[in-house]
Amino acid sequence: MIRKSGSSWRLARKIIFTRTDLLPHRQIVYDDDGNVVTNTVYANYRDYDGISYATQIEVVRPQEEYDITLTILKPGLNQTLTDDKFVLDQPAGAQVIHLDHPQTPANGGGSH
Repeated sequence: MIRKSGSSWRLARKIIFTRTDLLPHRQIVYDDDGNVVTNTVYANYRDYDGISYATQIEVVRPQEEYDITLTILKPGLNQTLTDDKFVLDQPAGAQVIHLDHPQTPANGGGSH
């Protein structure tokens, strides 16, 4: 995948498919300077209700110097999500800050 950057074009993302089954095997995302931002490897595909799904996904972020491997045990594809799945109870002692409302400084707005 290429992206226009100013008056030129650059490689933004490369997706590599396995030759034998044409499933995505690897995805590399680049920054504006051509450096690798994310290198993701998809492996151990399994069939779930007719959908071939990678059950192991390794994400490497070299600029942040971290990586994570996700292992999918039970994908639960195409399930209906009820509204209660999106409710987050406020933990005791936590303060809720509504980012869509004006904020008042914690010290009352006075200057020092």
